[in-house]
Amino acid sequence: MESMEQKTNPEQIVIDNFKKWKDALKEKNIEKIVELYSDKHVLFLPTFSDKLVNNLNGVREYFTHFFEKNPVVVAEKGESIFSADESSYTNVGMYDFEVDDENGGRKVANARFTYTWEKTNDKWNIIHHHSSAMPQSH
Repeated sequence: MESMEQKTNPEQIVIDNFKKWKDALKEKNIEKIVELYSDKHVLFLPTFSDKLVNNLNGVREYFTHFFEKNPVVVAEKGESIFSADESSYTNVGMYDFEVDDENGGRKVANARFTYTWEKTNDKWNIIHHHSSAMPQSH
């Protein structure tokens, strides 16, 4: 259950929820990741996939393959709250992933993200997640 301070501080809710996602990613814990997504409605456009994911099985399948790349979030930039109220918020920004490349080395993938979280029965879940590679500047 959330403390009174968390209920009145949307910025801390954003920080705490994003930390849960990053921690599950760091642990490569598929079930912890999946539990963060809504089981009623989810829309997910993953960074390293051309598929639209709209259910928990799709979330599980994507992260199963993504974890094979040994991802690590190495930097976050420009994270901000787009909107917030007591039951939902949208968080946008940029992050860099270090992942295995096709040649057996490591590479950094720069990406932008949008997460929309919704609170149902005192639990925050991701209902929308879009992450895409940053366009290369010319």
